[in-house]
Amino acid sequence: MPCNGGSFGNGTGLSQSSDCKSVQVGYWAPVGTALPIECPRSGFYCPGADADTQFAGARPILVPVGERTVTEEVEVLQKEMT
Repeated sequence: MPCNGGSFGNGTGLSQSSDCKSVQVGYWAPVGTALPIECPRSGFYCPGADADTQFAGARPILVPVGERTVTEEVEVLQKEMT
């Protein structure tokens, strides 16, 4: 069974979609991909399958002319309730 777009599986005998792994930030994967593909270095953005609201990680997203996208991880702080 081929993996859905936005996921990959480098093995034989995959029998269900849960056998596939979702692509991470900086990668994309069309249907049936064995290994994730690195996002093009310029002009495109690959937010990962979970954060991609357009293609679910199945293809790179074109960055509009004159704009840029930077992905940064930030620490989330929780305020203590007293």
